[in-house]
Amino acid sequence: MLFSQRKGGDMNKKITPKAWIDQMFKAKIAQNGGPIRRKKSTIEKHASLDGVKEEAKKRGWHIVEVGEQWVVICNKGTVKIVL
Repeated sequence: MLFSQRKGGDMNKKITPKAWIDQMFKAKIAQNGGPIRRKKSTIEKHASLDGVKEEAKKRGWHIVEVGEQWVVICNKGTVKIVL
């Protein structure tokens, strides 16, 4: 388990990988259909790439890998790379 990273949170409170993923996907921007971005190393440190992929797939969302970052497109719309 990992320690909570939330601002004002109790740093002694442990958080599971599943809870970390849930926290990421419950972000206001995600709930409004916007993108969320995380370094792959950060995801691996706190949870797992497979866990994030599984949760995104369950919601019908998309993941784009850009360098060392994952960008989760938090809506079910078609993804089109423009340029």
